[in-house]
Amino acid sequence: RTLDLIAERLKQCMVHQITDENMVQELARAFLIFDKDGDGVVSYKEFRRVLIDVLLLHLNSSRLRQAWKKMDTDGTNEVTFTEFASNFYAELDEDEIKEAIALANNQ
Repeated sequence: RTLDLIAERLKQCMVHQITDENMVQELARAFLIFDKDGDGVVSYKEFRRVLIDVLLLHLNSSRLRQAWKKMDTDGTNEVTFTEFASNFYAELDEDEIKEAIALANNQ
């Protein structure tokens, strides 16, 4: 439920109507908002900062951790772009995710 709220806020902040053509680009832009230090992964600190300071979500630490665990699907304490993409747009296929990774790396 928390992840759904996060996804909804992100969608509202990115674009009101995302078309199929620009969905991957918008997703890459959203990832870059989270990846403040530009190292290609999102840390818990970066994740928390965006949820609280950018999306203005009022979540207690338990709910933040719960949302983080859903994002960090491999349990490495870092969220890769692939994990990020699969959480918000499950319908993206592997080629679209690779395209978005390349786009994110070029920005």
